[in-house]
Amino acid sequence: MRKITFFTFIFSMFLAFSVLAQKSYVNPAAKYCEMLGYRYEISTAKSGGDIGMVHLPDGRIVNAWDFYKGKVAPEYSYAAHLGFEIETEVVKQNGYTTERAICVRSIKGVEERIPLLELMKLNGDELILEVERTSPAVQDFATPDPKFETSKATPSSFDWRDYNGHSYIGDPRDQGGCGSCYSFGAAAAAEGAYNLATGSYDSNTADFSEAYIAWCLSTISPYSSHFSGCDGADYEYSELQALVDIGIINESYFPYTDADNQSCPSSASSAPKTKFESWHRVASSDVAAIKTAIMTYGVVDAAVYVTTSFSNYSGGVWSDSNNSCSNGAYTTTNHAISLVGWGNDATYGDYWILRNSWGSSWGEGGYMRIAVNSAAVDCAVCYMVYENVPQAPVADFSASETTVLVGSSVSFTDASTNSPISWSWSFTGGTPSTSTSQNPTVTYNTVGTYTVSLTATNAQGSDTETKTAYISVVDELPIEYCTSLGSNFSYEWIAGVTIGAFSNTSTAAGYTDFTNKTVNMTAGTGYSVSLVPGFTSTTYDEYWKIWVDLNKDGDFDDSGELIFDAGALSKTTVTGTATIPSGTTAKTTRMRVSMKYNAAQTAC
Repeated sequence: MRKITFFTFIFSMFLAFSVLAQKSYVNPAAKYCEMLGYRYEISTAKSGGDIGMVHLPDGRIVNAWDFYKGKVAPEYSYAAHLGFEIETEVVKQNGYTTERAICVRSIKGVEERIPLLELMKLNGDELILEVERTSPAVQDFATPDPKFETSKATPSSFDWRDYNGHSYIGDPRDQGGCGSCYSFGAAAAAEGAYNLATGSYDSNTADFSEAYIAWCLSTISPYSSHFSGCDGADYEYSELQALVDIGIINESYFPYTDADNQSCPSSASSAPKTKFESWHRVASSDVAAIKTAIMTYGVVDAAVYVTTSFSNYSGGVWSDSNNSCSNGAYTTTNHAISLVGWGNDATYGDYWILRNSWGSSWGEGGYMRIAVNSAAVDCAVCYMVYENVPQAPVADFSASETTVLVGSSVSFTDASTNSPISWSWSFTGGTPSTSTSQNPTVTYNTVGTYTVSLTATNAQGSDTETKTAYISVVDELPIEYCTSLGSNFSYEWIAGVTIGAFSNTSTAAGYTDFTNKTVNMTAGTGYSVSLVPGFTSTTYDEYWKIWVDLNKDGDFDDSGELIFDAGALSKTTVTGTATIPSGTTAKTTRMRVSMKYNAAQTAC
């Protein structure tokens, strides 16, 4: 399938071998949306947790899992591209329910029904959901835990989402189309261990940065050979070792997105770290030991072997026949998850409460009840140990906004760890200029860039965090535009744009920022346009549009802002005329040039 392309202008083994990573499975709904060329967005659900949404060509934004299962927007499905209708098949079997999309058409009165994924594979567009990586020498970082003793008596049910009326784990997250599930499993185990040790629950639960694991810790030796970005992780769980050796930062310092090949920002490298004492494996297939680990240390990290049935799960106690840990912790798996508790079903027996990283729309609110020995879930289970020894605070804070209009107020929130009991703030350029409140509000009345400092103190000592040039006070706020699609340039791209005297060329690239270039246009004057597509080999029908944000309101939706519309598909250079409407006030603003395969597009 084709995608849109955009440009923006200012207007103990030592043999390495290639295998499927133990933990590299992506969110199928996200991958499906992205393969079709639609923008996948990780949003926050009203009920809590991440939720994946897909931006459709007609401007609608719908639930990505509903779209993947054929429940909404059938006209934009893969099936529709091939002349099929699409419907949702609900199957109830063996105590659980699955939902999947079925492609349907009638040929000479005979109905043909093909599951969506099979149709894609038959047509050469197989949805690849696992990442292949090179596995290095086996290097097991795990050490025995001399303190661990399997409990002889555990309750029939236990759930860290509801322990003594409180939740000790945050809402489900969404990894999107990136094979970073290992970072979500590790972060969940770290959060669970930290929350239990520090008595943090409900709104005070830890929220650690999965992105820091995937794109910062993965660049450091020896971890770099064991896990990396969207390329998954191997069987060694060295991501947990990294949390012991180096630690992890809060989500606010490096928020997660599913874009690949990210760089570790300097702010993440210098952010305060939460370090763990140790991590350990639980004996494979030992249900009692796994239950003990969950009760004693909090949420645990684990791995499963995902099948289509697993992906299509929507409720009940899921099970399969993959119930042997023939190679112990190295039994074949392909997806990292976490376990937050367990329960018992009168008919289908004991199950784990599995926390996935495919958003809250998957399964039972982002969770699955899985039979205790299905999908190899009991083969590679690990837990983390956090010792809550009283320590001096590590000062940290955040601001409600860091760029504000002159005369505006900013609310500062203390984010220091280790329970400070007093706070001393300093606000250069602010009113007041100092404060001893934990969470003060400050007004800035003069344009400029200002530093903020916080000293947090408890009985063990104090620590100061200073953020230089942290608050920018401006006369006019910067404008943020929607992020365009256009990530796929394997087949076609924008090769050249000419508008009047302005001309720009480029090689294959996705959505590209050319805001360092200026197109000069006068309102009411027509300018000749020449738009050149680039192709790898085969030429394709493309549709072209040009927008200008005439009123600088951050979008391209207002009357007159579409200044060029090709009006038809073309495989060759498109020419025409672009005109800024008469009467438009002169200004420097944003222009967006767009090319889309086989259909007209929206600006985003």
